[in-house]
Amino acid sequence: MSDDVIHRLSTEGVDPLSLAGVNDGNLVELAKRLGVRVSLRG
Repeated sequence: MSDDVIHRLSTEGVDPLSLAGVNDGNLVELAKRLGVRVSLRG
C-alpha cells in the first residue's frame, strides 16, 4: 500500500507566473520547506 497523499488545488483565475515564480522558484521553495513534491499542471 502506498503512503502517498495527493491534494489538488484549483488555481483558476490565478496568473501562473505569479504562482510558480520565475523558473518555478516559488514551487521549488515550497517543496524544499515542506518536504513535498509540488507540480503545476494545465
